[in-house]
Amino acid sequence: MNDLNPNFAKSFVVDYIFETRQELRFEVYDEDDKKNDDLIGIVDVTLGALAGAKNQASILTLLNKGKDMGKLIVRCEKVE
Repeated sequence: MNDLNPNFAKSFVVDYIFETRQELRFEVYDEDDKKNDDLIGIVDVTLGALAGAKNQASILTLLNKGKDMGKLIVRCEKVE
């Protein structure tokens, strides 16, 4: 709430299929109340790009109407 640099603790488990393009979309919203959610930005990326990133961490640019609205840091790890 009311944080310019929030840390999100949500984890997602996704099956990684080698040699298959798996597209992901991250949408970040500022939730004011149940009716008024403001879109901060959107970023599209492939799962392969995230998994192949150095140290499995990616810094992605959030865009809204073509304008740079900030960065989203995504980390991934292999889960057995």
